[in-house]
Amino acid sequence: MTESPQDATPPMLRQQQTVEEIARALVEIMPEDWQNVIYLTRQVGGFTFEDLIAGSTDGTIREFVPPEPVRVLATELKDLGEKPGAGTWFEARISVEAAGRFRVEYEYDEVAVPNGLAPLAYAQEMRRYPRTPEEIPGWMRTHLEQARTFDLGPVHADFGDVLVRAFQEEGLRIEYLPPTSVRLLVPGHGPFAPSDMVETFERAVVATTARWPRIAAGVAGLTAENARRQGLIATPDDTAMAALRRAFAGYGTQIAFRGTDTLLVPLPSGRNATTDITGFRAAMEGHLPEHIAYHADVLAREMNEQIARAVAEGKV
Repeated sequence: MTESPQDATPPMLRQQQTVEEIARALVEIMPEDWQNVIYLTRQVGGFTFEDLIAGSTDGTIREFVPPEPVRVLATELKDLGEKPGAGTWFEARISVEAAGRFRVEYEYDEVAVPNGLAPLAYAQEMRRYPRTPEEIPGWMRTHLEQARTFDLGPVHADFGDVLVRAFQEEGLRIEYLPPTSVRLLVPGHGPFAPSDMVETFERAVVATTARWPRIAAGVAGLTAENARRQGLIATPDDTAMAALRRAFAGYGTQIAFRGTDTLLVPLPSGRNATTDITGFRAAMEGHLPEHIAYHADVLAREMNEQIARAVAEGKV
């Protein structure tokens, strides 16, 4: 097999290049008076928690929603940080100064995440980035032992039923194939090969059952968009925009768009917050529906949380 130039690049150099790309993407969204910016990403299994703050020349601190290209690059950075038998980092902190200097710090043994993160998230982390017994921190070992007591069969089956109903609402039929696969059933087409939706099922496993319909609807909706593109069902639409509509609707927010690149989020004051989604749409191009649905949900959650904080502080 021919080795691509990227594959031939040493992992450490690829890590450095990815950090530089993240730094550039952060600088692009900074206001003119910025002085320094800190991006903190914590990733465990299927969960990602992010903070992005910047300091200005007058000493004020501002919070930002991380742009989608940064999220995608951060996931790639986690993959690049994997060490054989030692897993990868849980937390990465990237600091950038207006003078052009930047620094990255990784935490392989500790992670500060919200209380109540499901033990199964740590089991997912181990499946994705295996660690030998001596490389597993004691606190993580406790979570893994708790995760082993779970029987995922009934959970997978219950979510499979939710997924089937979500596809029906989009005008599509699927067959659930345990443990984590589905097969698309379209009269006059196929038969289609089963699709392993392990990432979607993993998200459901560590989420509350109240969130299952939103997870399922996001994936079903985007699969329907792809099916329309292939002529299996009618009328195409922009996949990324459709994902954002469904994600925000899941949080009770009815968004709108100005053109194809500007997202309008209604504020309590009656005005709209605007966000350029050019980067989001570009970063999502060519990805699977479940991947797009996941990142759309992250963006919707973080924007709603940011607006809620601004309202509480009387800023909007």
